[in-house]
Amino acid sequence: MNKNLKKVISSVAALTMVASSVAAFAVDFPDVESTASYAQAVQELSALDVISGYDDGTFGPDKLVTRAEITKMIVDALAERSSAEASTESTKFADVSADHWAKGYINQGVANGFIAGMSDTEFDPDANVTYVQAQKMLVSAIGYETYAQAQGGWPTGYKTYAASLDITKGISGITDSTELTRAQVAQMIDNAMDAPLCVIASWKTEWNGSKTPNLEVRDGKEGRAYETLFTEKHDAYKVYGRVTETSKTGSVDTDKVTFQVEKADNFDDEEVKADSPVSEDMYIGDSKADNYLRTYSQALIQKNDDDEFTILSIAAAAANKSVTVASEDFDENKSTDEALYFFPAGTTKGSTKYQLDTTNGVTIYINGVESSKSIAELRDYLDKNETASVTLQKETETGSTSTSAKYNTIMVSSYVTAIVDEVIDKTNETSVNFDTYSSGIQAKMTVNKDDDNYTYSFKLDGKDIEAKDLQQNDVLNISYDTTGSFKDSSFYDVIVTRNVVDGVKCTSINDSKGEYTIGGTKYKAAEGMDIDVETSTEYSLYLDHFGRIAKADENSVSKNYGVLKNIYKKAGGDYMAQIITKKGTEEEYKVDSDKVNEYATYLKYATFYSDAKKENKIDTTTKDWQSKVVAFDEPKYSTSQPKSVAYPEQVVEYSVSSSSNKITIKNGGVIAPTAADAEYKESGNKIGSVKMADSTVILDLSEVDTKDSYSVVSSLNDGSNYVAYGYDKSKSDNTYRFVIITEGTSSVFNSETQLAIFNGSEVIDKDGDKTAYNLVVNGEEKQFVLDDDVVITGNAGKTVAEDAFDEGDVLVYATNSEGYISRIYSVFAAQNVLNGSSFEDFRTNAFKKQSSVLADTKFADLLSDDDNDVNVVFGPVVDKSGSNITIGTVTTNAEGKYVVNYDEGLEVNYSNAKIYTYDFAARSDNSRVLLDEGIASTPDVKAAKTTVGGQDILNLEHEDVIDDVVFAVVRTTDKDEAQEIYLIVNND
Repeated sequence: MNKNLKKVISSVAALTMVASSVAAFAVDFPDVESTASYAQAVQELSALDVISGYDDGTFGPDKLVTRAEITKMIVDALAERSSAEASTESTKFADVSADHWAKGYINQGVANGFIAGMSDTEFDPDANVTYVQAQKMLVSAIGYETYAQAQGGWPTGYKTYAASLDITKGISGITDSTELTRAQVAQMIDNAMDAPLCVIASWKTEWNGSKTPNLEVRDGKEGRAYETLFTEKHDAYKVYGRVTETSKTGSVDTDKVTFQVEKADNFDDEEVKADSPVSEDMYIGDSKADNYLRTYSQALIQKNDDDEFTILSIAAAAANKSVTVASEDFDENKSTDEALYFFPAGTTKGSTKYQLDTTNGVTIYINGVESSKSIAELRDYLDKNETASVTLQKETETGSTSTSAKYNTIMVSSYVTAIVDEVIDKTNETSVNFDTYSSGIQAKMTVNKDDDNYTYSFKLDGKDIEAKDLQQNDVLNISYDTTGSFKDSSFYDVIVTRNVVDGVKCTSINDSKGEYTIGGTKYKAAEGMDIDVETSTEYSLYLDHFGRIAKADENSVSKNYGVLKNIYKKAGGDYMAQIITKKGTEEEYKVDSDKVNEYATYLKYATFYSDAKKENKIDTTTKDWQSKVVAFDEPKYSTSQPKSVAYPEQVVEYSVSSSSNKITIKNGGVIAPTAADAEYKESGNKIGSVKMADSTVILDLSEVDTKDSYSVVSSLNDGSNYVAYGYDKSKSDNTYRFVIITEGTSSVFNSETQLAIFNGSEVIDKDGDKTAYNLVVNGEEKQFVLDDDVVITGNAGKTVAEDAFDEGDVLVYATNSEGYISRIYSVFAAQNVLNGSSFEDFRTNAFKKQSSVLADTKFADLLSDDDNDVNVVFGPVVDKSGSNITIGTVTTNAEGKYVVNYDEGLEVNYSNAKIYTYDFAARSDNSRVLLDEGIASTPDVKAAKTTVGGQDILNLEHEDVIDDVVFAVVRTTDKDEAQEIYLIVNND
């Protein structure tokens, strides 16, 4: 649906004085197929509010119509609803009560003379109307009562005129007594509204002084005007013509099209013929007229008092000669510049030829925009874009029903694919960040809400939704202007899909056809997406609108990787294997006795002791040492071969029996790793030769030697050095599915460190008395238990008690493998506690990543009070003047550096910067800045500037700049007034 309807609404609301009802726009009823014979009649009458649907949104085309209901419809067609609703007197019919819903309409219908009672005292409002009754009512309603009576009266005369006026056109296979459905009644009323009116042109005085009317049929002949109920009561015109320009093809506004009227008995009180067509820019309304580019169509167009036109309904005329085919059926081998060939759907033989107009040229449109592609380039495009829809059209000649002999217009609808990662909704725009997406487009789509130069539509299950309603992992098929870049497109038409198939195994892959058989069904990859699947592996499939795979997530149960930590014998006699799982937990599983010796050999760098003779060290250099192994206590690792060296050599793939809890190690033993000691490159998502995918499981063993702890890592710091080991390399994209990191993540300031707002603490009963902190993390309040050995550091850089923090303090924390907080710091102590670049890494990564998260609605709600709605703004302080501070917005320059606008007048996100005023009165606590109390000493925010591309910027990655940056969290009212300010400063 076109979102820019402000002008349309105002134009349609001001109808001519003749029309007493306001157009309600056509309704797309779910139970009215677009191909139904009565569909256009329903669309036209619903647009004029002559008919309406039911409360559940349906039209009910097969439901029967009562006499009361058809009376109301005809009164509305005559634009006399206000008179009917103003009628307060009772009817003369005993069976129409004073509070009957149709009382006023029945009075108006009787007054107009198009309907009478079944007798003088009985109307029978709930009886179903018959075919012959409806003919009589409509013939009389448009003025032909006298002529019908002259032709034999009831019922013959009315039937004769109903047929001659085309009122019964489209109605067949029924008899006079057939009770009519809503679809049939809609078709007959629509026909009657388009028939010439019979009106009283003048009055003739007879010999006896009485006056009789002179009737005139307004059929446009012999100098007579052409008038219908459409034109006279609703200022609407039935015309034939075509859309010649849209906002995508020309300079017309986004809520309009240029429509060329080529044939009309009456358009704006003039007859229009083929030799003199009339073109007007018209509002689209809800007609979807922009989808009918160059298509010869019948349309209903309405004019308002400001001489503006709105297309109320439109449908392709029968004269069109077009065919729609799929690009996946394109026969590239036989197609030429003179003809395109397409196979019948689902086949690969016997392609059909479609001859092109090479004399006068073929016009090509891609996603509604005229393309400069040649036929040869189009052929290559169709071959590469398998999910495109292709409509070949023989364009109808102006004002004629004849068409060209060859196809002269090709319209292609193509889509790229993206999967939603997160949605950030702001006042003026919504940003949709992508997880994965088709090659050639960007990682983000921005919806400009109030800019009339852009249009957007998002449809989920055929219904319009807003961009802010998108959810993580939604699959998007996006149509955009392919003549330019994705981010510069003036429109996005998006189909949203939430079709996930869980727990299905890939059984075969056909590389030549690009087909994957998964869960017994054959799939192809979604447009522009690289799918990495392997046989004998289970996946969750995220399918697009076309049923193709946009994303295949390997199920966590399909491949279990882990570190074999130990093999030992329990006191009860069972052999057990200890596994460090890819979830960062430690699990124990039973081992078959005949597998003990084999599995024990996988502990490569351990020193073993016999359960029977622990005092005797087994010499692993002897050939028969394995035969002496029976069962073990915890293996011992020497300082020369610590666990951080041993564990990467003891990674296995395994399965566990759900019934016996026994482990089976697969593939004959340990998995050989690919080792790397290098910087992490975010652009390639790799550490040296170890390249990772988004689905890669990363296990942190950086503290396994000292604390025997492990956890799962979700992200890494760009430029930081890590020692990593990669396992199970994918054949399709060379990424590793499982990675162990043994060095580089142990600092408190790393990718797993979390920025949080303290919101109180409480004592809980779990494994004895423990303290839990309530923290706001990523916009949500969560509770974390403090570990027994937790390190708590306050503002002065000294260890403090568990209750040392106040609500609102800004903290950073890290958790251990059990999920307990192992370290927590006031952010102001961080630089004092740590040396080197770790604080800079944290500030330039974690803080920047939180800039959008801290503006989350849930965070705002947490800080709100009962009387005021609040918003939260987060960013670096880039300027201070008097009592004003300016908070910048983080962005990235052409060199990939994070920058913030510094001086007014620069273009880099300065329009998004916020300026807040507060009191700098004395306050000793720098952790919170209140409006009424201020702070004792304002930090120096005149941070060093650098120049990039001739612009002064604040470079958050520059070593001379980072220590001077002051961050702020500002709590504001809905009027953008500061209520409370938290400054995040470096106390050095």
